[in-house]
Amino acid sequence: MNVHQIYTDSPLRNYNYIVEMGNAEVAVVDPIYPQLINEWLVANERQLAVVLLSHGHYDHVAGVDALVSEHGAQVWGHKDSFKNVDRVLVDGEKISTSLGEFEVIETPGHTMDHLCFLFFESGKQVEIITMDTIFNAGIGNCKNGGNLEVFVDTILALNERVEDQVVLWPGHDYIINNLNFTLANDPDNEAASKLLERVQSEGSIGFQTNFETEREVNLFLMTKNKERIKDLRHKRDNW
Repeated sequence: MNVHQIYTDSPLRNYNYIVEMGNAEVAVVDPIYPQLINEWLVANERQLAVVLLSHGHYDHVAGVDALVSEHGAQVWGHKDSFKNVDRVLVDGEKISTSLGEFEVIETPGHTMDHLCFLFFESGKQVEIITMDTIFNAGIGNCKNGGNLEVFVDTILALNERVEDQVVLWPGHDYIINNLNFTLANDPDNEAASKLLERVQSEGSIGFQTNFETEREVNLFLMTKNKERIKDLRHKRDNW
């Protein structure tokens, strides 16, 4: 795969990601703790070339300045995601990686500057970094600079776009809470019940799902009804 996951053990249970760009160069997605990234770079004999941003919330950009200063890395992201963006990314843009390419997808709603990154190998969709747009068994909220009406359209479009086999890389480890929310609202969901048992047995950190599984356990991806998605988001905000 193009993507390596790093669990940060932050208060918000953030994930960071390393993307293999080729020639021993990598990009880091949404760094929060520079030391964690530096340790990974040394252990894997890689050079940091790019800081790739999904959006501008502090828990996704806290480590940017230090890494740019130390490594001379460029910052790539939405024009509004950070104070200094060296390369402004736009919807539909394709960027080469060591194993193929990824496509930038504008996914406004959680914030209006949010981007997702869909990876291809040999022309086939393989994985997607969704950060705070889609989580395992859930979606992001719109409390801090977001817009729920826009977000619903984003969720519906991504659900239509991404194929079943694609591995999901979210911004936070919220899978247990999200599965409990699914079961609170859909108590007969056998897939969610079995998955929750697995996660509790194996541990939530680093647990992977793909979109085929998400369409069985993620209530927000199990409907095309806009009002239903909005209602679920309001319930989750107060759950």
